[in-house]
Amino acid sequence: MSNYIFIILGLLISIALNAAAQVFIRMGAMNKKIYLSLDMIMEIVKSIHIWYGMFCYAISIFLWIYVLSKVQVSLAYPFQALGYIFGSFLAWYILDEKLTNLNIIGLIFISIGLLFLSVGIYNSER
Repeated sequence: MSNYIFIILGLLISIALNAAAQVFIRMGAMNKKIYLSLDMIMEIVKSIHIWYGMFCYAISIFLWIYVLSKVQVSLAYPFQALGYIFGSFLAWYILDEKLTNLNIIGLIFISIGLLFLSVGIYNSER
């Protein structure tokens, strides 16, 4: 049973870090005119927020490797949809992005879908 706890924690932390990486990268890219030039690439490379995002991605990937070493992709991958939920709320909270009623309804449907997946996975493991 404790192995399942580590798998679930690894899954959730990996997905949360992936969402956090998106927010950090957005913070690093905000208010910049992005175009392909050496100066722009150097400006992006110097951004601490971009580095925070890449660090979050790196940790997320290692946790994801751990999760996939324990469970099938077909079981783990659907839970990446949690990233939409985490990312939306992080963007709302940190970046002051708007969450409309339609966005919230969509996130509720994603949550319901994940609940059905969880029950199905739990019943197939029994």
